[in-house]
Amino acid sequence: MSSVDILSSAEAAPAPPKTAIGGLFPQAGGIPIAIAGVLALATTVECTFSLASWFRALLYGAVLWLWWAGVAEILWRAGKRWPSILDVSAANAGVQLVAAAMVAGLHLATLWVTAHWIAYVGSDVQREAYSHLTFFSVGRIGVEFLTYGLVWFACTALHTQLAAQQDAIRSLELERQLSSAHLRTLQMQLEPHFLI
Repeated sequence: MSSVDILSSAEAAPAPPKTAIGGLFPQAGGIPIAIAGVLALATTVECTFSLASWFRALLYGAVLWLWWAGVAEILWRAGKRWPSILDVSAANAGVQLVAAAMVAGLHLATLWVTAHWIAYVGSDVQREAYSHLTFFSVGRIGVEFLTYGLVWFACTALHTQLAAQQDAIRSLELERQLSSAHLRTLQMQLEPHFLI
């Protein structure tokens, strides 16, 4: 086997698979929904034991937790389109504070409407329990802000990690192309010597 054959076989080595950021975790979009679903079921179980209505408890749990799965999905998609949304910076902190206030207000209003509907159509026990829930208290608003912050930080950490992996893959691809070009150059330099 000549050195030209060795160079040719090295040059023909398969390239590492190209992977897009979305391709690293193809089912990652289902993770927030799965987590929110489990939390909604836990809320359903807790409410059902005290109020004996699994459907209304499930509805309340779904509004309580699946909301955050939707927020995670929106943040993730927005971060892919506009990466600055998931940047950790002082300027973005102000934007995220405003976004958190809007998301918290909408979520609490949706929970309030849901609880009052359950109280309206439910039994006396449910009416008593759901009509006295407080949503617009300082503690509850604080929990909403904290939950938004956790969702945002999770999206930011995952986005940063995936971007770093994508950069590493691009770097490896460039190194492979450079090695291939170098091998081709060596092959062209060696071929005339074997023809003599």
